[in-house]
Amino acid sequence: MTPLPPPSAPRPVRAAVLALLAGYAVLALLLVAGVPARGGATALAVGLLGSLLAVAGTLLVLARALLRPLHRGPWAWFGTGLLLYTAGTVLGASGLPDPEARGLRLSEAGWLALFPCAYVALMLLLRRQARRVPPSMWLDGLVGGLGAGAVGAALASGALAEAQGRLVTVAYPLGDLVLVALVGLLFALAGWRPSPELRWTGLGLLAHTSADGVWLATTASGTYSPASPWPALLYCAAMVLVVRGAWSAPVRAEPRPLRPWALLLVPALMSVASVAVLVVAGLGDLAPAAVVLAGAAVLAAVARVGLGVRDAEAVAASRLEARTDPLTGLLNRRGFEEVVERRLDDPAGPPASVLLLDLDGFKEVNDSLGHGAGDELLVELGRRWARRLPEGAALARLGGDEFAVLADGERDGELLARALLDPLAEPVRIAGIALQPRVSIGLAAVRGAAAGERVGREELLRRADAAMYRAKRRGGGVAAHGPQDDDGRDRLQAYEDLHRALDGDPAGGRLVLRYQPQVRLDDGRVVGVEALLRWEHPRRGLLGPGDVLPVAEQTGRSAAVTRLVLGLAVAQTAAWRADGLDLRVSVNLTDADLIDARLPDDVDALLRAHALPADRLVLEVTEGALLKDRDCAVRVLGALRSLGLGVSLDDYGTGYSSLAYLHHLPASELKLDRSFVQPLVHDERAGAIVRSSVGLAHALGLPVVAEGIETEAQAAAALAAGCDTAQGFLWSRPLEPEALRALVQGVPRPAAA
Repeated sequence: MTPLPPPSAPRPVRAAVLALLAGYAVLALLLVAGVPARGGATALAVGLLGSLLAVAGTLLVLARALLRPLHRGPWAWFGTGLLLYTAGTVLGASGLPDPEARGLRLSEAGWLALFPCAYVALMLLLRRQARRVPPSMWLDGLVGGLGAGAVGAALASGALAEAQGRLVTVAYPLGDLVLVALVGLLFALAGWRPSPELRWTGLGLLAHTSADGVWLATTASGTYSPASPWPALLYCAAMVLVVRGAWSAPVRAEPRPLRPWALLLVPALMSVASVAVLVVAGLGDLAPAAVVLAGAAVLAAVARVGLGVRDAEAVAASRLEARTDPLTGLLNRRGFEEVVERRLDDPAGPPASVLLLDLDGFKEVNDSLGHGAGDELLVELGRRWARRLPEGAALARLGGDEFAVLADGERDGELLARALLDPLAEPVRIAGIALQPRVSIGLAAVRGAAAGERVGREELLRRADAAMYRAKRRGGGVAAHGPQDDDGRDRLQAYEDLHRALDGDPAGGRLVLRYQPQVRLDDGRVVGVEALLRWEHPRRGLLGPGDVLPVAEQTGRSAAVTRLVLGLAVAQTAAWRADGLDLRVSVNLTDADLIDARLPDDVDALLRAHALPADRLVLEVTEGALLKDRDCAVRVLGALRSLGLGVSLDDYGTGYSSLAYLHHLPASELKLDRSFVQPLVHDERAGAIVRSSVGLAHALGLPVVAEGIETEAQAAAALAAGCDTAQGFLWSRPLEPEALRALVQGVPRPAAA
């Protein structure tokens, strides 16, 4: 039984479809009972009912195109074809004049018009069914259609010979076979699991071609009888199924990947059949139409093969491109990992070594000479190393300034690692500057499956990576993996945990802030706090910034950590301010932050979001961080100062050019390093340095903060030296926000000198 129309159809349409089903059910009973064969008024009534139902079905299909704008194109064409077909049927059954020209009656022209309209509709459905419709797919359809037409013309050669030039007798079998081929192609593109819309429509078209086949076969054999109900029943079923397909609920499913065997099944079979038709035509007498269609199908198949060769070459080129580094022309990470995988999977494979090479100081080249210069350096080193490779070795650029080599044997790997250092002895001239590149190389070897050692690709690369970092810590050169590198697993786990913590995953723990008070030395009042980063790690406990920042830098998440710290600090300071606790918060910036041009805008947006005045935020920078790119740092800090917030020069006195930086930097505060503050009580030289630094700072209008105060004597000495504020364990260790609030309400005043 045909299922009811889907709920998504409008209620009037549902009612109309139900009425159509009821009408066709009545018509089917009348046909099976043989009522039309009795003639007279009853037969006329049955014919009229059939015509009315055909008109109603046609209008329902056209209504689909009008009432549902989504994908209305196929149904507009189906509706037009059915309208012309129904008009031809009504004209043929009405007894009205039916003009004929060149062996084709007007009513027959209406019937035949269904085919081109159905072809266009199916092509539109085809374009929706596939992700895209490449030329090869159209050729597949052309081969299938022409081949089906050739087979049909060959099978109907006898009937065609007797047609005496009547176009309708020739066109029907050809049109039906092309229709069957297109429906088969659509079903194949759907993985033989078409959507309801396509399934019902395809079955309706197959029912229509079956009805045509029965009519053609009985007409050609002279056994056709109007009393036979089968052609009419099949035509009725075709209309019902097409209407059902038109009003099927739309399915919003992702297109399935095309299956090559399903896609090529129909054109392949039709190509073979077309060749067979040509062979039979050479041995006997077939209709000229069959020969022409078969020849065209074979030519289309040849074109399809040529296109297939071109597509195969394009796929091969695409695969090569997907595994090639576009800058150096070497293998990329994907290609290298596949080469390593094949080597490790080879049961008879020899021992192998993986070398990971990481350039030292490459970031400085990019920052000082530009990324173009950095690219030139990578290309030149890739060329030099490629010339040193032995036969069978593979060189790849994994990304950034990291290269990798796969070589035979552990001993060969060690020799090759040393050989790869030789090309670096010759400077690389870029932008008129002679650069002396340095590299750290990590080596990991495996004896191979033949020797009973099975190591996975990821494990082998991990070992090489751990050895490479050990070489980098030693200042460059070559390091082979050994037991001392087993902590690499801990490092990789730390990478993963930090990513999780930044993404809010509890499995990685939580990044939080602790706050250390900053106290005015003259009256003991807490005027600010320094926000200090802590990592509440699920397994390792509370970790300090020394365990967070290096991991963040190595994984490229420094900016994310800075944004998180700034967000927490500004939000907490704004909350304190709303509760009547007006404090200034200091936040440390990293080296990478000072070359981040987006930082000022992000800080401005953060302050606005929390309605915190800019003068309540101080950003601390170190002299060492300023050495990376002074010009860029000055621009970024200038933009931050223009917002109204403070910039503190942290750890002052530990650098070698502090006076120069005081002249150029837009600093608003000086923070003396604890290495000068703590000896104040007993070291006269330290006292002289602190007093001169404080005098210089005050002359420039900069207040001075003394950090690391642990005793009252140190606090008194700092006050006597002219320091304005201080922080240290004398007052408090870094505290949680609520503990800091409680402390502020009763901080003792330090003793003064």
